[in-house]
Amino acid sequence: MDIETSSLDPFNFQCYCVGVGDEERQYVFVFQKELVELFNRKLFTSGRELVIHHVQFELSMFAFMGFDVSHCVLKDTMVLAYLLDEKRVRGGYGQKELARKVLGYKYWYMVADFNDISKDWLYVYNAEDIYVLRMLYHALWDMLSQELKEF
Repeated sequence: MDIETSSLDPFNFQCYCVGVGDEERQYVFVFQKELVELFNRKLFTSGRELVIHHVQFELSMFAFMGFDVSHCVLKDTMVLAYLLDEKRVRGGYGQKELARKVLGYKYWYMVADFNDISKDWLYVYNAEDIYVLRMLYHALWDMLSQELKEF
């Protein structure tokens, strides 16, 4: 799951779209309040696994928007990267940086300011984030030792 917002301030932002995916596809939804109720009822069910990059940060945004993921099993690609290399200082654990280092992936379209692009491109950007997140999760998970997987 990934969202695209107008700001990184978890208390002052507008959500443009919400991206989710499964093992084969990405889905991008224009954010509307009705989406929150639908996701809370149908998607965020007990035991549902959600892969997110930087869960701690995203949870503050989700809570502000009204998403209730408390019944889900949350998996964080940033935490997986940290488990593999806790001494990483340079480069950080950003999704795009990890995608370059772990997957050799180069994003199709980098966005510096969402105000500078059309909403159609923003939806493509969000779908790509979901696509890369899925690949990154599997790659990082495969790199973990069996001991860490069982922990």
